Amino acid sequence: MSKTAPTPTDARLGYRVAGIALLVVGGVFSAIGLSSLFISVGTADQPHYFWCFYIGGPVIAIGFALLSYGCMGEATQHSAPRAPLTDWLDHDEGTTASPPSSTGTGTDAATPAVGTTSILCPQCGHTNHDAAKFCETCGTPLENAKACPKCHALSGPDALYCHHCGHEFAS
Repeated sequence: MSKTAPTPTDARLGYRVAGIALLVVGGVFSAIGLSSLFISVGTADQPHYFWCFYIGGPVIAIGFALLSYGCMGEATQHSAPRAPLTDWLDHDEGTTASPPSSTGTGTDAATPAVGTTSILCPQCGHTNHDAAKFCETCGTPLENAKACPKCHALSGPDALYCHHCGHEFAS
């Protein structure tokens, strides 16, 4: 029987489950402690379970820490700004043009600005940077890309037409 190492996704799921469980347990302890305090206010008795409040606070804090650690990858992936594209660097001449705006001129953030070269992955169709040697999405090698004679966009080695302008490649 061979055991495999847990993947990061499994570990993050474990942190999320443990974090939620500790939040619930800490909330219950805090509620018991506070209710004991409020019940004793109207009477001459001292609160018997107020110590639960002191246990609940740190347990809630640990639960929040585990939950935030478990969700850290997804939260930063969706909230962090994308790194600026280096497409505006002219590798052939060694000069730099002005960088594109952060929104670019494409229809979505992954599409390079018009006028820059890009490589369309022949396997999955993802648009990659012109200097990419492998697809960012599926890892397919991109070194045998074809350059369009009309618009200079790079396409996969088996492409019959340019993905950017539709120009037919010569056979």
